[in-house]
Amino acid sequence: LRRIGIATLWLEPADYPVLLGCADLGVCLHGSTSGLDLPMKVLDMLGCGLPVCAVGLDSLSDLQGPAHSLLAHAPPLELTRFDCLSELVVDGTNGLIFRDARQLASQLLRLLAPTKEAAAALAALRAGVAASEAKRPRWAENWNEVAAPVLLPRGAGPHAATRRLMRLGTLALLVALFG
Repeated sequence: LRRIGIATLWLEPADYPVLLGCADLGVCLHGSTSGLDLPMKVLDMLGCGLPVCAVGLDSLSDLQGPAHSLLAHAPPLELTRFDCLSELVVDGTNGLIFRDARQLASQLLRLLAPTKEAAAALAALRAGVAASEAKRPRWAENWNEVAAPVLLPRGAGPHAATRRLMRLGTLALLVALFG
């Protein structure tokens, strides 16, 4: 770890998908506190056409090897696996799931080695991402099919949703301020 350096940079929101789109492979080490939420970074990566290697473990204590050593000095976290991860990552189709550092290293070598086999494996995952993302409804479609029927009265136009949410937000703010 003495030879590892970490550099972070600030990105404008429009640059984030461009940066992801320039990568060959995404790696997600995120855990969940509830096990019921989706790892949004995976959603970002897949949305940019990027195959993902994502951690799928029962808890961070399952993580072994160098990644575990890095976390050993961090405050204890009660993170669990994403029970919903399979809604996004289909292992071997649009990404890979790993349980420990050794398995991740093996996946990285299999996908990023300078060989024809690695290039073909990565291309197959990219094709899987494109196919799965083509089937996934976009935000507006999802809103109209799932949220709008619950939040809007029948026959209300799309701007009614904005007005209603603004009223709810104003009400929540007033309750927070004066409640």
